[in-house]
Amino acid sequence: MGIVHGRFQPFHNEHLEYLRLAAARSEALLVGITNPETDRELVEATAGERHLPDENPYTYWERLLMIEAVLESEGLEGRVVPFPISEPERLRAYLPAGGTHYLRVFDAWGEEKVTRLKQLGFDVVVLQPGAEKTLSAGEV
Repeated sequence: MGIVHGRFQPFHNEHLEYLRLAAARSEALLVGITNPETDRELVEATAGERHLPDENPYTYWERLLMIEAVLESEGLEGRVVPFPISEPERLRAYLPAGGTHYLRVFDAWGEEKVTRLKQLGFDVVVLQPGAEKTLSAGEV
């Protein structure tokens, strides 16, 4: 199983590319939504302003519906779960054993997430190392 994650505030074309890259390497996808509880935003030193209310206009439920619609339209097998990356000790409560975490790393926060997942013993693959971000949710 391939595991991807993001805030998806909102889901946009660069997120779609991310899902497609992971799906090409997996039989099924597990899509984790970070910052699932918008009233529980934790400040991350390397994550910029991702914790601010204005940066998180959509609820977990709204993001889940966006992602489920994308999975269906793309014909991808997948499920959506909360992914509290800011509290990594909670991740095992939401993830199956095994699977490969696929990430795209564009900044220090992406590097921090790779480190956290590896420290928890998860298999991690960075997709397109060195690629640059071409779109941000703020632009959408």
